Amino acid sequence: MCSISASKDKEVLLKLIELNRYRGEESHSVTTYLHQEDCEEGCDGFHLKTQLKQYGPLNVESLDGEWDYCVVHQQAPTSKEVNNTDLATGRFIHPAQKEKSYLWHNGIIKEGKFEGDWDTEWLFDQTLNESLSEVDGTFACMLNHDNDMFIFRNEISPLFKDGSSFS
Repeated sequence: MCSISASKDKEVLLKLIELNRYRGEESHSVTTYLHQEDCEEGCDGFHLKTQLKQYGPLNVESLDGEWDYCVVHQQAPTSKEVNNTDLATGRFIHPAQKEKSYLWHNGIIKEGKFEGDWDTEWLFDQTLNESLSEVDGTFACMLNHDNDMFIFRNEISPLFKDGSSFS
């Protein structure tokens, strides 16, 4: 199991993190974004500031600092057996990354119904190829693609949204 909590408001984010802590604390990630408007390259939207991936429970002090939006993923991994290199690099700690796009996934893809070592990487490919109808399992996801944030789920997965906050 795992959880995704995201918000512009640190107090709301702290409440969501605490409510979802029971879903897993084996690893976590904290991804912060800053909002930028009208920069020289014509950018507008949220741009990655920092990303921290660690094993063990989340230390809420890692949420300190300046940010405009923050995504926290707490995890009890359901991926296949990992080796020492995967452990050392935190390969299976969310989000999965493809170039400058990121996917956080809460749910389980049924065993044998995905290719590769990590269901989240496979789901990311399905998302980018717009073929989610092939997915057999549960998913509630957050996607940052081209500096835009998207949230989506299948019909059997819970997803809670209140303004800019997501869980």
